[in-house]
Amino acid sequence: MTKVITVLAKPNQTIWDVALEQHGSILSIFAVIDLNEEMREGVNSDIVEGMEIGIDSDLIVDEEVKEYYDQKGIVPAGGEFGYLGDFNNDFNNNFNNNFK
Repeated sequence: MTKVITVLAKPNQTIWDVALEQHGSILSIFAVIDLNEEMREGVNSDIVEGMEIGIDSDLIVDEEVKEYYDQKGIVPAGGEFGYLGDFNNDFNNNFNNNFK
């Protein structure tokens, strides 16, 4: 039987990050989606900081990873980071400055 607990999404977390943090592996992403109706859009469902997410507390896919993250206080958060530089299609590193 599934024991569901509620966790809160942390800043910049994606659904992938939540699966990794709570279960030790991204392989549990579909278990997270199944427990959360608002995530039924799939693996690219948007989550926001503070969002309540139902988690199967008995499901640990990789116990070693889960323990390591818990012991080190690691919080996966691979979401939006804002402006990261000159990533366009001109393939140079001038950051689009037109210095003459």
